[in-house]
Amino acid sequence: GLPVIATNVGGIPFQLEHEVTGLLCRAGEVGELSMLLSRLAGDPSLSSRLGTAAKAVAEARYQTGSVARQTREIYGLMLNAK
Repeated sequence: GLPVIATNVGGIPFQLEHEVTGLLCRAGEVGELSMLLSRLAGDPSLSSRLGTAAKAVAEARYQTGSVARQTREIYGLMLNAK
């Protein structure tokens, strides 16, 4: 339930939606990271909103049952594609 700041590289932008489930900054942009950290520290309601949203998404998307169901669906699609 804590807010997250991450860089927008690799698969991270697919897991974290900027301003919804966390904050994204460009890799290597120390000034931008500093600004985002200050923003979170100065806005408890933003921190709470981001943390709550991220936790809800993580619980829905990454629970064992959900991951198993999605994996089974992918294997089914692959087997039926032949």
